[in-house]
Amino acid sequence: MTDKPPTHPIVLTTTQKILQEIDILVRSRYAVLYLLTHEETRLETLLFQMAKRQGKQLFCWTATGGLSHYGELQGEPCLASTKKELVDPAEILRFIQNESVAALFLLKDFHPFLDDPHVVRRLR
Repeated sequence: MTDKPPTHPIVLTTTQKILQEIDILVRSRYAVLYLLTHEETRLETLLFQMAKRQGKQLFCWTATGGLSHYGELQGEPCLASTKKELVDPAEILRFIQNESVAALFLLKDFHPFLDDPHVVRRLR
């Protein structure tokens, strides 16, 4: 009889479990995920890392700043370019629908625009 080394279960933190779930949903090609967090910067960093692992790019949108494309500088996410003219919520959805690059799009504070029928139609 041989002695087997003791096995230790892998314990995931709540953050790791949530990221694992988001990763599965993204890889399953869910078109829209609604995420609620008070830690925007942390979420951006985690989504950037996820996008990189999946061979995708990360874009972030705000109604005041337009669309920002994130790149990488010394292994850390950094702002690569911005399209300040893309501030209209219906227009950013049109842009996303027409974009052919593999990417994740983080639309910050988008929930107030869900009452706009043009936005709702574009999301269908």
